[in-house]
Amino acid sequence: MAAQTVAAFAVDEWLQTNLLHAGVLWHLILFVFQYDYTLDESGVDTSDETNTQEVSNNLARLSIEAVAKLAGFKCVCVCVCVCVLWTLTSGWCAVSTLSREPLYSGQCIN
Repeated sequence: MAAQTVAAFAVDEWLQTNLLHAGVLWHLILFVFQYDYTLDESGVDTSDETNTQEVSNNLARLSIEAVAKLAGFKCVCVCVCVCVLWTLTSGWCAVSTLSREPLYSGQCIN
């Protein structure tokens, strides 16, 4: 996926700067705004193969991880994702992120 590729490239400051100058941030933010919290709230079992909104939600989560790495965070913890979601969307989206598995389970450096 493109969001995972951006996150992988964003390990170096020079690459981060070039990605930002290329306009990657705006494309990632568009994916974040396609997130639908009601899908997770409904309790309906979904899968990527049968539900396009589930695909959009997963892409939004990956985009949040890529945005955090573009911002210079060495690892992405739930707390970083909550802060980004809180700023970009409603507070409910941020709080609902706490109930999910962390995007990165390692110890945060930054």
